[in-house]
Amino acid sequence: MARSVGRPRGTRSRWILPLVLLTVSLLEELGWSALRRHIHSVPVRVAVRLVLVGAAFTLASEVIEPWIRALYASLHTHSRRNVGRFGPWVFYVLAYGILYAAYFVLETRGPRALLP
Repeated sequence: MARSVGRPRGTRSRWILPLVLLTVSLLEELGWSALRRHIHSVPVRVAVRLVLVGAAFTLASEVIEPWIRALYASLHTHSRRNVGRFGPWVFYVLAYGILYAAYFVLETRGPRALLP
């Protein structure tokens, strides 16, 4: 069977993987902000962070990353189905735009502006 000419395999994941990593990084930054509010001793905070980083990487790679990837992939598929050919582009512009806005708020107003 001849290989079809068109979009190469893996193009969708090329755009979804950075979305996943940026989302996990944003959640991590918000978590560390909450940790700083509750633990005031720097040595204790560093020790707790080291222990939690191992658990967070495991949790992120086994639970959160697949869930976020599935969410983004589902939204990508629905945008293609409902909006048509330009649906995926609309999805990516919106997804990256929302992440940009969240990081902008994080940098300008701090993590507390994003936390409840």
